[in-house]
Amino acid sequence: MGYGAADHRIAAEALEKLGMTSLAERPYTEVSGGERQLTLIARAMAQGARVFVMDEPTNGLDYGNQIRLLERLKALSADGYTFVFSTHHPDHAMSVADRVVMMRNGVIAYDGPVAATINQASLLDLYNVDVRMYPVEEGVSVCVPAVRLNRC
Repeated sequence: MGYGAADHRIAAEALEKLGMTSLAERPYTEVSGGERQLTLIARAMAQGARVFVMDEPTNGLDYGNQIRLLERLKALSADGYTFVFSTHHPDHAMSVADRVVMMRNGVIAYDGPVAATINQASLLDLYNVDVRMYPVEEGVSVCVPAVRLNRC
């Protein structure tokens, strides 16, 4: 059985929500890694998914595609979609998450609102790396390692 007009409309709506309408006719094998991630999300949305569990969704993406993907996740969250994802980048969690669970050896070490949970002490405890937290805008901070690398 082929796809009907309703199926095409649903797919087009998913692509539009992800800002990908220009890719509708391009083969999956001809798009970038970031576009592939968004394509997979669009496919799940077209199938009715409202909750997504993602394992390091920015892994392997260049910086621009990492940011574009995170921006889309944040926008979709505002529209009522739920994203649970793992990351090794505190900045990613701080830029898009409402809540964070930080784990060590498969055990929850910290759990709570992002601003209260990701901080200098928890990152030092979890990663054994001293960091400095810098506010970028209201509700958004970045962490920078407090180490000086020797120049070669």
